[in-house]
Amino acid sequence: MKEIVSFLIGKVADVLPDFLFRIVFPPAKLASKVELRLLGEAPIRVTSGTDVPRLTIRFEITNLNPVDLVMDRLVMDLWFGQPTVYGAILTRHPVKASQTIKDVGFSTDLSEAQLNQTHPFLTTDPPVGGIHLYVSAYFASRTAMFEVQRTFERRKL
Repeated sequence: MKEIVSFLIGKVADVLPDFLFRIVFPPAKLASKVELRLLGEAPIRVTSGTDVPRLTIRFEITNLNPVDLVMDRLVMDLWFGQPTVYGAILTRHPVKASQTIKDVGFSTDLSEAQLNQTHPFLTTDPPVGGIHLYVSAYFASRTAMFEVQRTFERRKL
């Protein structure tokens, strides 16, 4: 029943004029129904056994709104005890109404200094300090842009 109601609301939203759409679906309301999570059990990976060390982060986004959205960009700041990597996903990802996407990923090469900063979190048990990932994702609806912020904390990878 919930799916039918959501479908009908989405169809009504498609024909609303923009000024009514913005009243019915204000940006704050849309933002409250977007879930941004790390994907799987090991979403943050450091590959250090190669010629060029790499960092990979995988995300999952769920749009609980009855209207389609587009993730315009995602900006992140990753700390391994201190600021280590700053990056962005600049590829737009459509997120249909009531759907989840799992193909949002970030990957970058690590310098020697960055790899050295991550090393204690890969080898020490328990690690000293914590891993913090600060994320700001920017979404576009039919009439507005809005931001969803999340902070993820881990003790080790």
